Order: sequence, then C-alpha cells, then structure tokens
Amino acid sequence: MTYNFKVHRIPASLLFAAIMLAGVAAPTGAIVYPGGGSADFTITQQKILALIDASVNRLNAAETNIQNNTQISSSAKTTTLNSLNSIESALLAYRTKVLAATTIEELQAINQEILQYLITNKDVIKANAKIAIADIAQSASAKASEIAAKAEQMIKVLYVTCPSQKSALDSLTQQTVQLKANAAALKSAATAKDSAAVKSLAQKTSVLVKSMVANAKVIQAACVIPTL
Repeated sequence: MTYNFKVHRIPASLLFAAIMLAGVAAPTGAIVYPGGGSADFTITQQKILALIDASVNRLNAAETNIQNNTQISSSAKTTTLNSLNSIESALLAYRTKVLAATTIEELQAINQEILQYLITNKDVIKANAKIAIADIAQSASAKASEIAAKAEQMIKVLYVTCPSQKSALDSLTQQTVQLKANAAALKSAATAKDSAAVKSLAQKTSVLVKSMVANAKVIQAACVIPTL
C-alpha cells in the first residue's frame, strides 16, 4: 500500500507587501537641503518628485505582489487594489501639480498637502493590507488542516504496519496535534486581522511542516514507503 505525505508551503508572501505598504505611508517631513542652505526651486521640486516616485514605486510593487498571489480571493484583491490604485492616482495628480508649480511657495504648499494626504491615508493602507493578509491566513489554515488530516490517516496505518518506528510515529503524532492547533490559531488570527500573529504563526507552521517531512522520510526509509 502506498502512503503519500505531500507538503504544501504555508503561504505568507503578502507579509512582504504589508511592510512595503507601511513604507508608502511614512511621512516625508521637512525637506533637507544640501549644506543646510535655503530653499531652491529646482532642488525642492526634484526632492518632492523623488518622494512621490518612491511612494508610487512601493505601491506598484505591492499591487503586483497582491495581483500575483493565488492565495488571495478575487473579492479581497479587488477591494485592496481599488484602494491602492486610488491612492496612486492621487499621488500622480500631486506630481502633475509639482511639475506645474512656478514658485517655491507653491512647492512648499504642495509638499504639505502630500504629507497630510499620506498621514490621512496611512490607516487605509494598513487596513487594506490586513484584508489581504487575513485572506492568506484563512487559506494557510485550511491547508494546514488538510496536511494534518492526511498525516493522521497515515500515522494510524503505520502504527500497525510499521511498529518498529513507534518513536518516530509518536513524534509525528505530537507534531500533527501542534499543526492542528496552528491551523486553528491561524483561522482566529485571520478573523481578527491580526497581521503580527499571522506572520508569527505562518513562520512557525512552515518550520513545523518541514520537520514533519523530515520525520516522515525517516519512517519512509525504515518501512520502505515510496518517496514523498
């Protein structure tokens, strides 16, 4: 009889996007001039444009990551991407205003507008990141539960057919219990949209599953089970 214990990576790739999104909303503060000199129109314009471009680039990278992540539902993608696209459009509109400005006073006023806009939308950006992260956590929870269920089925049979590996099977049983607990915790973290908990649990679950694979390979070698 063949027993396959296939392991699927617990996804947490959007966590990278959440960090990137947080960077988008970081206030730029006052513009610093070379040597502490006074405001110069060209330098001021270039610095504001650079700040806008950096934020837009972060948004584009985050949008690409979200769009390409197969663990995020279509509805969550739509909600998140629409919000981020709206923010990007506003920043690009500010960019146009910066290019059209003719005085240093205009540039300084626009810079303050941008700063206030980012501060105002910081929570919006974080909230949208949490929506997508929660979606991934739900998917990870379901996958962890699936892996645990398959492991339980395999372990029951192997306790009978391969008793010489009782120690390894006991270890795998304990890990399966922990995996089920992690799955439940991931589901709770997803419901609470607790990004920090999702990140921690996803990492721990990934390590746990890798260890389970190692134990399964020991059993496989001893009991002549086909390669995983």
